[in-house]
Amino acid sequence: TYHVFNMYKVHHNATLIPVFNNIDRYETEWDEPVVSRFDLELDEPGIPVISSTVSKDKEGRIHFTVSNLHPNDTQEVTFEIRGMNVNKIVQGSAKLLTGNSVDAINTFNNPDQVQPAAYKDAKLNNGKLTLKIPKHSLVVIGLE
Repeated sequence: TYHVFNMYKVHHNATLIPVFNNIDRYETEWDEPVVSRFDLELDEPGIPVISSTVSKDKEGRIHFTVSNLHPNDTQEVTFEIRGMNVNKIVQGSAKLLTGNSVDAINTFNNPDQVQPAAYKDAKLNNGKLTLKIPKHSLVVIGLE
């Protein structure tokens, strides 16, 4: 949780930017039993595969924190940035947090199982940011 919290800090004291997207959903055989057991009414089964938070800080930089909740598949997501002029990725801002499995954790015996690393699968072109996000991972990136 420390690394995740640290990757979301860029949004503290920043202005939230609304994000609208059409995202695939991850469904399992457990969806129906859970829905019926708890008498839930869902418009769509499963969970959204991509979750994102976007904000603008006091210096005018735009920050994206995006998670891929899918346990097996890499996801590609494109954000079309409207109403702002961004032309480069902030140097050193692109980080990836993932592990070798969906339930990987740091322990006293293995404290470096899950560590942030440089992220290199981002492309910014003509106001569109495209990210290839590995399975069960979190990406943070800044634009200016």
